[in-house]
Amino acid sequence: MVTLPACTPAPPEIVAHVPPPRTPDATYTVRARVVELPGGPRDLIAYHEPIDNFKDQSGKVVGMNSMKMDFPIAKGLEDEARSLFVGKKIEMTFSVWWGNNPLYITTNIKPLPADTVIREGRANPGAAGESAPAPAPAPAPAPAPAPAPAP
Repeated sequence: MVTLPACTPAPPEIVAHVPPPRTPDATYTVRARVVELPGGPRDLIAYHEPIDNFKDQSGKVVGMNSMKMDFPIAKGLEDEARSLFVGKKIEMTFSVWWGNNPLYITTNIKPLPADTVIREGRANPGAAGESAPAPAPAPAPAPAPAPAPAP
């Protein structure tokens, strides 16, 4: 009988991206569920919660609904990306550079507890505070009545 040593496949090569050498136009931190693992030319694919404060290219707060989307990985996050598995709940930070390719890059990944609830649904840009009108100032308190004269 001949026995062969067990073969462990090499981890998939992850294409990591170097962020542009300028300040990002915006940075967001969201909770998400891993849908597909990164490897080869494919980025991490995750289903993220609504982003109420997401800004468009003009800087207007428009929000972003929860959705499944790809997340390019920043150079230096390859080990964190390799530790993921489908269904894993994570908190990720990604930065946006309008006019760049890729447009956004994941710059941080943190694991979350398995029982973390990932919200689904529509973004509420007004909840972000930046697009909602400022609340009216509270009225000034009424002056205290003058004390009654002594008898």
